[in-house]
Amino acid sequence: MAKDYGKVYSTYTKDVIKSFRQEMEPSLPDFFYQSYTATYPPQMLEAYKHEYLLYYWFRKYPMLFDRDDLWLACRDQKVIGNHFGEWLGAILFYEHHGYLSLVEKYENEESQCHKRKGKIFKSIVDSDIFEYVKKHFSQPPDLFLFSATEQIFCEIKRKKINSKESPTKNQPEHFRKLQSSYGKKVVLLTLQEGY
Repeated sequence: MAKDYGKVYSTYTKDVIKSFRQEMEPSLPDFFYQSYTATYPPQMLEAYKHEYLLYYWFRKYPMLFDRDDLWLACRDQKVIGNHFGEWLGAILFYEHHGYLSLVEKYENEESQCHKRKGKIFKSIVDSDIFEYVKKHFSQPPDLFLFSATEQIFCEIKRKKINSKESPTKNQPEHFRKLQSSYGKKVVLLTLQEGY
């Protein structure tokens, strides 16, 4: 009997959504406002790398991902699963808090494949925030989360057994400035491989 992969991907996604929680991390660096975690099974990343899960999410969450997001993820993720954390993070914050999100390079309004996101980002944030993010970040936070009343930046780190990604060299300084000078929260989402 053939496996219903849509059902499998739906179950993976629901299980990860259930694992999503806010952390009360005493050692949270001062450049993050809050910390969240979620746990995903290794099979989920494998399904994403082979694009099956990617297409499933693309169809299920059209309010979060457009064709440019899909093209970039398909182009970049073949071997190591680039954009997996950003896509999963966007889904988690949407399912738990109702936030819409812009995935990576949202500050780049000139780039053909990021033009839509750049226009949205520019229309939502104050011009000084837009200019700061555009000029000072070589790599801005992975997600820009927004609702009618709130705007939050989110940095996503994947944690594998015995290893964890760290912020890039200049990110802490810029994250602090977003919070202290512009009043924008920067949160951390750690995705833990497990099960």
